[in-house]
Amino acid sequence: TLYMKWMIASDLHGSYYYAQQLQQAFEREQADRLLFLGDLLYHGPRNDLPRDYAPKQVIPLLNSLAPKLLCVLHGHTHVPAWTDFGQGNLYLNPGSVSIPKENTAHSYMTLEGNTACWKTMEGACHHQLQL
Repeated sequence: TLYMKWMIASDLHGSYYYAQQLQQAFEREQADRLLFLGDLLYHGPRNDLPRDYAPKQVIPLLNSLAPKLLCVLHGHTHVPAWTDFGQGNLYLNPGSVSIPKENTAHSYMTLEGNTACWKTMEGACHHQLQL
């Protein structure tokens, strides 16, 4: 069966350093699409500036991924989650690329076939879930 591999990430908040890491991870994953859940450019009033905060540099980097980049949902909490809340409903959150919270790692998710995997930016799978 042929299926697409999705990489899912959120909460970059204008960090050029982590935008580059995200691009490298996307290439390493060889995913078909990058589903970006929001908070791409700005850090917001409640967050400290992330490493190498440079939204004007992040824009062209993300634009270079435009044919494979989708920005349709949101992560927002900066905390990874994989919670089954009954009746076939599943809450998945990739955490944050640049400003993780609650002592979690800089992270993203992949969805390949019926397997979701929460990964650190280095690509190590720390939680795998069969959907």
